[in-house]
Amino acid sequence: MNLSLRKKFTRIGSAILFAALSLGAVMYFLASGKESGPINITNHDSPSTEAESDTPSYIFIEDEKEPTLTVDELLSQIKNTEYDSVIDVIDPSLLSDKLTSLPGAGHLAAAGYYTTDYSYEDGSYVLGKMPGLVLPLSYSLRNKIVQKLEYKQLTDYAPFTAVYTDADVERPAIELYMGYIFVDNGNTIDIYSSLGYYLMSFNDSEYVPAYTRDSAGNPLFYRMETVEIPIPEDGDIVRDTDGERVRDPHEKEETVLMQGELDREEDDTSEYEKKIEEERKAYYSLSYDGTYFVRSDYNDQTDGRGIYFNYPSYYGLTDSNISMGVETFEKFTQNIDGEISVKHDAEWQYYRYGYPISDDKYERAYNFKGGLGCVFTEAYYNDGGLFFVNANGNKAFNTLRKYNDENADRYVIENYMPPISAGPESIGYFYFDNGYVRARFETIDYWNYSKNNRIQVYSSEEVLLNTKGEQFPIPKGYSLKGYSDGMLLLEHNGYYGFMNTSGDWVAEPIFTYAEAFHEGLGVLMTPDGRYGMIDTAGNIVLPFAYKHISSCSDGLIAAYTEENGWEIIRKMTV
Repeated sequence: MNLSLRKKFTRIGSAILFAALSLGAVMYFLASGKESGPINITNHDSPSTEAESDTPSYIFIEDEKEPTLTVDELLSQIKNTEYDSVIDVIDPSLLSDKLTSLPGAGHLAAAGYYTTDYSYEDGSYVLGKMPGLVLPLSYSLRNKIVQKLEYKQLTDYAPFTAVYTDADVERPAIELYMGYIFVDNGNTIDIYSSLGYYLMSFNDSEYVPAYTRDSAGNPLFYRMETVEIPIPEDGDIVRDTDGERVRDPHEKEETVLMQGELDREEDDTSEYEKKIEEERKAYYSLSYDGTYFVRSDYNDQTDGRGIYFNYPSYYGLTDSNISMGVETFEKFTQNIDGEISVKHDAEWQYYRYGYPISDDKYERAYNFKGGLGCVFTEAYYNDGGLFFVNANGNKAFNTLRKYNDENADRYVIENYMPPISAGPESIGYFYFDNGYVRARFETIDYWNYSKNNRIQVYSSEEVLLNTKGEQFPIPKGYSLKGYSDGMLLLEHNGYYGFMNTSGDWVAEPIFTYAEAFHEGLGVLMTPDGRYGMIDTAGNIVLPFAYKHISSCSDGLIAAYTEENGWEIIRKMTV
């Protein structure tokens, strides 16, 4: 048979095979009631203008090719693979930029492996490429506005504050969110399940990923809404916490109110509105079948885990038999201009088997982890701030210190404080991880605080504490930028590295970008823009050959190269 004839038969055979596979896929989805199949998103140079359908169209994508190795041979090859390591590497240009061939996740599944969000462990976990996907070749189809964070002192010695500015950046065409796969189609965002099935599309300017979960572990979205809050006609209505001049909303004359309750038996409320409007977040999760949004009863004041990022389902859950109870209430204040505002407060208490472990109540408390619970009270530099309690409800260690500082030439107060911002940059706060927890260590002037109720900050730094209250010896000149999975993310002069809790560098501070570990895996970028991924032992699990690698999210990783476009990688174990 000549070459041209062989090619013709090959094309005919391929067409027949494709038709058979397509018919099989259609029959499968018709029989099962499914409306979509595995992801098939090709490169979008321009958004589609077709209006015949509200959902994308799909064709069946052939699964990964049959391996040339048997399952036993494949697993033996994986177990005997020797990874390169970043340990002791001081020149990032020497790190290999050669892509490696990952095993197919489908064949790994056939061998008993499954995807998990638990922390990667060398020797028992493996990365497999998700089959049946055709993903974009372009890194981005459009830009988006994100909030860029900076910590600033607005005046000399003022407390540090989080300042956010808009930044116009490229939107990755593929993003992961707590087990969902987001695919940008150029106009809206298509949501796929972790198995690659289309669920729905949404406008992320209307429904925004909340980076938090409800009590059942469901990922949440939010949209803004305006609600009306009734103003009570008696009781504790006005509380002046700042020493400012305020007006009782039920009195005609201006007055200066001290902190405390007001007793009004003969109030005249006719001239005042009996309700105020407040804009707040309303939370939603995806329906059971993932095809529409459902209003959630999630209450961020009581159900939030303190930090908002792409965390796994187990983050912030207790490892103790001690639970928490909370009572919520509202405080109303009206300023001299007649504007009434409301503050939502709560009192937290720890319980064991339904009984309080102590009589102490806190403005905020977090789940016990590693034998201690993190709490916060607003009497910052008296007996409050951020501190930790043991199973008996007692302070685990002293956090407050007042003394004469010879360097400052004055009396000062030292205390631990909560994070300034609540995003992924504050990972490591509130919950002990491998025996350590992150805190903000602040020093202020004693006399300004005690006499004038004014906080004058002399120093503020990120520290790591063990369960005895001892600070981890962070190398001089380095800043703590994150802590998770027992790994410190440290920065010095714009370069990043990872150190473990034994004080050993796992990745030398030679990288120009890094993300804190998620699920036992950390992302690093070399000065020449190559991304790679390592485990907590410093092994390179994805080579420094990518233009982008996402943090691990519920066992999924999104990676991009200019040659191959996007791919989804599963973190799997047996």
